[in-house]
Amino acid sequence: MKKLSQSISVFLFPVQLFIEDMELLEKVYKENCESCTIRTEEYELESIEELKKLDIKTFSWVEFNSQNPYISLVISSVHTMIYSSEHDVKSTGIITKLKDILTSRRSPFIYSVSTWSWIIGGCTIILMFLSFQNFILSNTTVSYTVLGLELLSLIVQAFLLKFGNAKFSVVYLKSKNDKSNFFTEHKNLFIAGVITLIVQLLFLWIKQSIFIGV
Repeated sequence: MKKLSQSISVFLFPVQLFIEDMELLEKVYKENCESCTIRTEEYELESIEELKKLDIKTFSWVEFNSQNPYISLVISSVHTMIYSSEHDVKSTGIITKLKDILTSRRSPFIYSVSTWSWIIGGCTIILMFLSFQNFILSNTTVSYTVLGLELLSLIVQAFLLKFGNAKFSVVYLKSKNDKSNFFTEHKNLFIAGVITLIVQLLFLWIKQSIFIGV
């Protein structure tokens, strides 16, 4: 009779990692495992130093794999998963160290985009219904408040529909203290937001003028 070894699977929220975080993860692997490889969607590498040499500077999927013990860490925009083929003291200790690093790097996109899309969509419909009611339009302050909330809901809904299926970057090959390129990296989103804001304000102003004239 032979007792079968048990595995360990740990699922965490998506994370947002910078180069310092990746180096900490690599250090855990190198200090506790015989060998370690890093995989992206296009490459298999032996170290973070090799990763730094790539022309690609952001990743939506990265995987660490080790031997003796075998421990896999998958970092993606959907979830973060740690798997160990052995349920022993050493493997458990390694997983704990990895979790300590990852849980403090939780991504801002931790909730289901589809769930928020339904919620915001429902709020938008309710606000659009209220904005067409005469008793709302009879009070200028309340009217513009509701129209402003409607505008915000439409912008958020448009964002969710546009980026809901996108693979968000989870690994950045830059320091977490480097904030200088944030606007540059997201300029298209900012421009789209400004254009949407102008168009919606124009639409709501026309609608308000029509109701006041009735």
